[in-house]
Formats: sequence, structure tokens, C-alpha cells
Amino acid sequence: MEIHALGDRTYSLYISEAELRRRCIEPLAVTASQACAMVRSALGVESGTILLDLFPGHRDLLIFVHNDPYGPEFYSFKDADSMIESLAASAAQPASSLFSYNGQYILAVWGWRSEVTASFLEFGQRLCEPSLFLLHLREHGQLLLDGQAISEIKNIFSPV
Repeated sequence: MEIHALGDRTYSLYISEAELRRRCIEPLAVTASQACAMVRSALGVESGTILLDLFPGHRDLLIFVHNDPYGPEFYSFKDADSMIESLAASAAQPASSLFSYNGQYILAVWGWRSEVTASFLEFGQRLCEPSLFLLHLREHGQLLLDGQAISEIKNIFSPV
């Protein structure tokens, strides 16, 4: 098994035919639980959220892994004005992505645990969704801002 770091918490794992055979795994029939077990074992990760992209070959397997010990928190806003006012009033600027989904604005926030959320809760509401909701948003929602959504909204709409 070859492991390559692609960033702070992102990795690629190449699992050879011999390794898969040793584990009695067929690359085209690998299950999510088998892939998760291999990744957790290889990276020494016991808990937290890991997002996997599997690319099975005929004989081998490539897995891209994003390991997030906490996962994102999600906040919804019913309209653009509420969302802009909330984000502009926020003191914190953690990593965040903004989506349009089902007539709402959904903010995904990483790297903090319910800190400085007063403005988010004043103008919107916290969603109790699992981390995998992010994959659903990426597939079925429209990504508006990625990476630093809060910072970008503050730069555009906050007075100088």
C-alpha cells in the first residue's frame, strides 16, 4: 500500500493487487466498510469523519481520502439578506463553503466547534445533518463560494 499526503488532511492510497488479494477484496466489488477499514488502518485514524473517493481498477484500487476530525457544521438561511447580514456580523472567519439548495442558502463551516455562532443563529438555524450531507450538497446543490465563503462575504458586504 502506498500512501501520499496531498495536503494537511488529504491523502491518496494506492492498494496493489497483492494487498487486495491478501485481504480477499475484489477491487470492482469493494464495499464502503472495507475501504473505510483499510484507510483507517493505513492512516491510524480511529475516529472522526473521513470522506472517500474510490477508483477501482481491474486489479488494484486508488482511494482519495479527506480526513476531518470534526466534520463540517451546517447552517441554513431562508434568503440572501439574512445570510449576508449573518456572515458580515460574524467575528470568526473559519473555512467555509456556501451552497444554494432547495430555495435556501446552506453554509458549511469547518475547523471550529459551535464557537461565535450567535449571528448564525440570530439570522438562520443550525442543521443537525451528518458530515456526509456535504456530499449531498455538492451533488444536488449549487456551490456559490468554496473555501473561504465567510471571508469573501465579509470583504464584499462589510463596510470599510
